[in-house]
Amino acid sequence: MPSKKTPTPTLSTEQSSKILMVRKLAELLKKHDLTEIKLAEKDSSIVLRSKHETIGTFTQPVSAPAATISTEADKSSSTDDDNCYIQTSPFIGTFYTAPSPDAEPFVKVGSVISEGQSLCIVEAMKLMNEIESDVTGTLVAILAENQQSVEYGQPLFKIQIN
Repeated sequence: MPSKKTPTPTLSTEQSSKILMVRKLAELLKKHDLTEIKLAEKDSSIVLRSKHETIGTFTQPVSAPAATISTEADKSSSTDDDNCYIQTSPFIGTFYTAPSPDAEPFVKVGSVISEGQSLCIVEAMKLMNEIESDVTGTLVAILAENQQSVEYGQPLFKIQIN
């Protein structure tokens, strides 16, 4: 029985030129150590981002209460690290401990936290995203500083699981 070959799709000249353009943009991104390239035409647009993207600090003139920052001494305190959960940032953005500059922080060290409870806000692309706790427990440390940039996967809170 003869084997069936899947037909190779043929690309139009326009499709080929767009693929070539994307490749050239990717080369420019890498060659010049850029984090992003945006190109918009009448009927289409493309955005290329580097995997190693670094985002500058988003700043807003706010005067929220200062966050408690964990130090190395705090990390080596008597809490059982095996029974702690580290809540991480789900994306890149700016970390805020309170819903507004004049409001109380969502949580403080020593607060009893329920699963689903709001812990902070991470602003990403002008959107304020409330970050909710994944576990129930007691807040041991706040690992990020208020109004500072955070990265994807960066530890934000250390929670002793009850």
